[in-house]
Amino acid sequence: MTNIDQFDDSALIAALEAHAHLAAKALDCSVYTVMLLNSDSTKVRRTFTSVPDTFPTSDEKPAERNSWFIQVIEGQEIFAANSPEEMGAQFKDLDKMLALGCPAVINIPVVKDEKTVAVFNLLNSGGHFTPERIEQAKSFISL
Repeated sequence: MTNIDQFDDSALIAALEAHAHLAAKALDCSVYTVMLLNSDSTKVRRTFTSVPDTFPTSDEKPAERNSWFIQVIEGQEIFAANSPEEMGAQFKDLDKMLALGCPAVINIPVVKDEKTVAVFNLLNSGGHFTPERIEQAKSFISL
């Protein structure tokens, strides 16, 4: 599969969107997005959003290899932060998140055939992502 093919894989995108809806419902989140990685994980594209005015779809950007990338994309581990202070500098959209009243985030890597293909980004109020919710989120890692 070439880098462009994964971005154009409508079956994968539909499966991710359905999976994200289930995750958002289970974790009680109404604000969430799906970011699809290209096949070599150098770019990401937002393919679904519950808040299109704030986070539009088809917003493509380079994947920045930082501590978050190493944890979520490479390590296939969930990242959760219940306040802006816990997020660190890697969240460039923090102002948009706060404007929505969502200072807490959980990023769930979505793994298919042992490769991270997408990330679900779910937002909520401060303190929302308890240890129990983080544990529950693990059930959405595999596609």
